[in-house]
Amino acid sequence: MTANPDLPRTAGDAEATLRRRLEAALAQDAPGRPLLLLVEGAAGTGKSRLVRRLTADLPATVHRTTLTAPDGPLPRTAGPALLVAEDVHRAHAADIAGLGRLFAAPPSHLACVLSYRPEELAAPGLVLGPGTEFPAALTVVRHRLAPLDVTAVRAMAEAVLGADRCTAGLVDRLHRVSGGVAQTLADLLDELAARSAKATGEPLAAALGRLGTPPRLEALVLRRTAAIPEEHRPIVVAAAVLDEPATSRDLAAVAGLTGRTGHDALVAALRAAVLEERGDGRYGFTSPLAAAAVRTAATGPDREVLHRRSGRLLAARQPVDWERVAAHRLGCGDERGWLHAVERAAERFEEAGEQQRAVSLLESALATGPVPGQARSRLATLLARCAVVGLRSDETLKVLRHIVADSGLPAGVRGEIRLDLGLLQCNQMGQVIEGRAELIRAVGELDGRPVPQARAMSALAMPYGPGPSLTEHVVWIERAVAVAEESGDPVVQTAVAANRVSVLLNTGDPAAWELVERLPRDSRLVGCRQQTARGLCNAADAAVWLGHYEKSRALLAEGVVLAARSGAAYAERTGRGCTLVLDWATGAWAGLADRARAFADEAGDMPYLASDARMVLGLLALSRGEWADTVTHLTGPEAADLDTGPVPVSATVSGALIRLALAHDDLAGAATEATAAWKRLRSKGIWSWAAELAPWAVEATLRAGEEATAAAMTDEFAAGLEGRDAPSAEAALAWTRGILAERTGRTAEAADFYGTAAAAYRVLPRPYHQALTSAAVARCRLALEDDGGTVVAELTRCATVFDTLGATWDAARIRADLRHHQPAAERRPPGRPRYGDLLSPREAEVAELAAAGMSNREIATTLHLSPRTVEQHVARALQKTGVHSRQQLADALEAASS
Repeated sequence: MTANPDLPRTAGDAEATLRRRLEAALAQDAPGRPLLLLVEGAAGTGKSRLVRRLTADLPATVHRTTLTAPDGPLPRTAGPALLVAEDVHRAHAADIAGLGRLFAAPPSHLACVLSYRPEELAAPGLVLGPGTEFPAALTVVRHRLAPLDVTAVRAMAEAVLGADRCTAGLVDRLHRVSGGVAQTLADLLDELAARSAKATGEPLAAALGRLGTPPRLEALVLRRTAAIPEEHRPIVVAAAVLDEPATSRDLAAVAGLTGRTGHDALVAALRAAVLEERGDGRYGFTSPLAAAAVRTAATGPDREVLHRRSGRLLAARQPVDWERVAAHRLGCGDERGWLHAVERAAERFEEAGEQQRAVSLLESALATGPVPGQARSRLATLLARCAVVGLRSDETLKVLRHIVADSGLPAGVRGEIRLDLGLLQCNQMGQVIEGRAELIRAVGELDGRPVPQARAMSALAMPYGPGPSLTEHVVWIERAVAVAEESGDPVVQTAVAANRVSVLLNTGDPAAWELVERLPRDSRLVGCRQQTARGLCNAADAAVWLGHYEKSRALLAEGVVLAARSGAAYAERTGRGCTLVLDWATGAWAGLADRARAFADEAGDMPYLASDARMVLGLLALSRGEWADTVTHLTGPEAADLDTGPVPVSATVSGALIRLALAHDDLAGAATEATAAWKRLRSKGIWSWAAELAPWAVEATLRAGEEATAAAMTDEFAAGLEGRDAPSAEAALAWTRGILAERTGRTAEAADFYGTAAAAYRVLPRPYHQALTSAAVARCRLALEDDGGTVVAELTRCATVFDTLGATWDAARIRADLRHHQPAAERRPPGRPRYGDLLSPREAEVAELAAAGMSNREIATTLHLSPRTVEQHVARALQKTGVHSRQQLADALEAASS
């Protein structure tokens, strides 16, 4: 797709107003006052396209003409006339004079549209030259085309690349590098679309960084630069090297121009429209790409001189912008000065809580070329420290692995870098086993360094990953607390305190809540605030798994804001992922799938960050009967591995997979998954995390004929919750006991257990789980032949809850039970109702499940129908909706309901 035909329109209201004024001036049946419309805009802002839109589809009675028309610009007969003259800044003197004469005595019903570049007018501000004058009889309207804003850039980008590929970061970068110039943006989008069509897999943001200046813009800028007297051109190259708006004094200093020469050079550059005023007494290019074109065209020696002057200029300011100084020192070959500036800049970023900027700068420096060993160690240590707080990068991981392999490093330095490498692997990469191994090695290398050693120990105490038992985690956190106290360092003490909260709270230890309150929210130290933010977000995550949803939401509100303010990017993302799980648990399902999908895309290939989102997507898909999507989200290539991923997530995912296998009547598969999941959880020993696994694992074990094993699992679950504050797990324990009782013939006892679970879920609140357990109560009462009317009312309520949540599959199951058990008096009268071309309720129900991806046999099992009956319903649904496949049914059903 080419971008040029879709150059953006001006603001819709303004364009519509201009069109109405044109039509009014050309109306034959009304007194016509002549109109002059001046369309003003810099090169590439879309003047010609605006003029074409404004003058399209006018009445046939309007005579169209131009300055170069064979019969002259005006018709020989009376009537409305439209004169269009584009690029008036290039018009010949005779044409300009003719326009002046025309406007001196304009005929009625005349509309004239002139477009021009204000920066190229012979006399600035005077479209017809020094003699520009507009008589009172002429209505004059000027419309200025400004650079595009971010919204307009997004609209253009989405039209060419597709909305799904236009991330906020890509759009912002397009806006910045193009300067909002429509033609430049169109050229960039054309090139991006061409590269995208080659299916290289390269991210669009990375491809944009390699495009360079579009040839059209390059030619324009270099042509204008060449028109400036040679002695004045250094001011243009100086502006290109500085690469951001600068004062006239700074531009002259970098250019090496003194006195009046610097002033004259800047005036010449402005009149040639190479540079422009950027406000606040500063001057620069319209866009970074325009500056790049001039910078590239300059000779290497000239650039070196200008970079050296720029570096000296910026280093003399207070405060020093060390990042810019570093770039200029690198540009002039001052390697030692460059490394010094990089280190100072990264330290400033870290102090300000901008770890992500520090990571980017340090990665680039360490990858640029050979860095002396001592400097490399310092920069790598700083990089590792910042990367743990920010967001991980594959380049960071590669650099750190290379450095810790250097046998020449002192053990303590290697231990500090290895510590942060292990943290990156455990937290952001999902490489928990490898990361823990690095952390254990770091503890040994850090003897005599209590601050980093305490950090390593407290990291080993975090219980989320597979492998070590809760007992081991407790030992590590106790060691970490002792070493942190010995260190006297407030930041590491806060870090250890935050991890202690995570260890205790995830187990349901009531004492943890007091420790949460002790975390220092208002410390003057950025590091303490970052660790507190991490602790609050982790505590919120633990509270979700426990079932303390209001506390979790309050902790998230506090933790995410503090993380954003203190630059703890990873903690902020963790908190946002936790919000998705919280919304799923509490039934806030409206728009949840879209939010989870967006978060998973944003997290990219960081499996730990994305695990919450993919889990939520899988659970939502399961409730809707979208079983292929369920498997993809929970076990696909982008999902966290069940054996190496976060244990609470793995337990929840296993519970969903067991339920899916049971729905398919795959008893062997369900039992196998239950055994593996239970083994993982037993190894960890944190039974509050069994809340989403236990009911389905016990049911699978019972249906596999292992009654004694199921009873032992239930007892083990109950023993693990003794003395713990875990309301969600307690509700799940009652549910599990209900399943065990029902499957072993104790139906009345099962109904009581299910009722206890439903009441607990109502208090939490967890509407989806409350409906599941309430339906189980109804099922038991029907088996006991209790009050049928009350049971039917309860099942109806459950179906309504599922409908409200969008749990299509669950709603269909309950309605099938309702039809099977509905009292005869409430059934519809005999005879088949006629629905004509409309879907019957049963056809709609079957069609909805078929559109979700369920097979005829699966639908038949869900709705208590025969596969043949389902096949007939699907066929009639396809015929009535006019589509040809199940895939098309979803859109047809959505259209019919809207």
